[in-house]
Amino acid sequence: MDNLFSANAEILHTFVDTIPIAFFVKDAQSRILLMNKACEAQWGMSLDDLYGTDASQFFPPEQMKQFLTIDQQAFEHGRPFDFEETFWSAAYQGNRIGHTFKNPTFDAAGRPQYLICAMIDITERKHAEAALLRGQKMEALSQLSAGLAHDFNNLLAIITGNLDFLEDTLATDAKSLKRVRAALDAADRGADITRRMLKFSGVDTAPAQARRTHDINGLVRNMLEIFRRTLGPAYTLDSKLAATPLLAQVDATDLQNSLLNLALNARDAMPKGGVLQIHTRRATPAECALPDLAAGPYLLLEVTDHGCGMSRAVRERAFEPFFSTKAHTGTGLGLAMVYRFVTGSDGHISVYSEEGQGTRFEILLPLMDDAAVSANPPNESDVAPPRGTEKILVVDDEAELRQLVTQQLSGLGYRIFNASNAEDALNLLKTQPVDLLFSDVVMPGSMPGTELAAQAQQRYPGLRVLLTSGFPQKIANDPAYARYAGNLLNKPYRYRDLAQRVRTVLDTPPPNASSSNRESASD
Repeated sequence: MDNLFSANAEILHTFVDTIPIAFFVKDAQSRILLMNKACEAQWGMSLDDLYGTDASQFFPPEQMKQFLTIDQQAFEHGRPFDFEETFWSAAYQGNRIGHTFKNPTFDAAGRPQYLICAMIDITERKHAEAALLRGQKMEALSQLSAGLAHDFNNLLAIITGNLDFLEDTLATDAKSLKRVRAALDAADRGADITRRMLKFSGVDTAPAQARRTHDINGLVRNMLEIFRRTLGPAYTLDSKLAATPLLAQVDATDLQNSLLNLALNARDAMPKGGVLQIHTRRATPAECALPDLAAGPYLLLEVTDHGCGMSRAVRERAFEPFFSTKAHTGTGLGLAMVYRFVTGSDGHISVYSEEGQGTRFEILLPLMDDAAVSANPPNESDVAPPRGTEKILVVDDEAELRQLVTQQLSGLGYRIFNASNAEDALNLLKTQPVDLLFSDVVMPGSMPGTELAAQAQQRYPGLRVLLTSGFPQKIANDPAYARYAGNLLNKPYRYRDLAQRVRTVLDTPPPNASSSNRESASD
């Protein structure tokens, strides 16, 4: 080994030892002859133990062919190679990803002598790149979902509105009324589908009563019998719920659907039966110390199976949309929807799994105090829709929907004016003062509904505003969101919802109670 380096070998070796990159030299038989301190940290073995070791032991079987081929090619071609490879590290007790450089040397007779190697551990970088790619895929799919939901919501608004009219018209025709109500039920299910599509795209459009403060223990307890019926007799439920209430503000339906999805995945992982564990408790501060979580208390919901488990490659893609290991049966959206629900609830989800050892999902959700329960809104009773005589300006680029809303509100006693875009609406307001502006948010032209509302209220301070949209992300991304977020009616809406929201906004004191729209318009 004395001929490996020149007389300055000691200085060079000291210099190489200070570099946090694994440098090592191996012979043509792959035995490690020289290495720096970084090798010790990277492989989790002392330099004495590494000396003379066959380097191939650090590589999984599936990497062995690549490992030997590149060594052979480096000597055959007499040139450097650089590539990525997976290696085992005792320091991490698992596989890591390295970017390796190999440069061959030869003796005076031209025979292969040594491979001078350098390996950079790029595991964290590769994981970050994979996470970024997953995020980009999710964002692209989110935009597609949101756009489709927007168009579908506009169509559903027209369908629902006309069915509402028919329901009132056919009040004495029981047979026809039954069919209309069946169609309304189908429209409501369609609206629920679009709401889920928008939730998947990161837009929370659930009605206020859906986003309530719930005891997570109670929601889980209500699902246990469903789990038993769904899983079958070959499966045992082990539920350990916290002794005290764990309150969180969530959409109960989405939480229970997420739990059901995790339970079905557990069943598929244990085809011959097994135990499904569902535990809840208050999370420890250490468990909540994650960079994507705000400070504060959290509850922990664990779903564990003892099935086949996941490989590292599957685990890393578990929440990726359309990724599925269930050939011909899985959509690949189940865990992606669970991920959207948890992150949309300001929480965090982690998966821990090893092949043959089972899988555990851990869900962290912000924990609320007992006083939050009193904030839950009561359910509205089915009463006659409120009426009025005020003047309302309806602005929507969908002509059929605009006409439908005009008919609905006129039937309630209001005097209605309408416009197809923001510019026409502002021109109409110059000559016709109104009490309420009811405008779509997303419209053709340079001015969205939020900007129309802002300009109209600036000119006519007494004007009240109610906005509507089938694509709530538009208002969420608008600088005026904070001002109008509370006055947004999501499409599709039912006739009674429209009547109630209009009446509520009209009965609310105007932005400037000392001024009226008519007085402002006459200035």
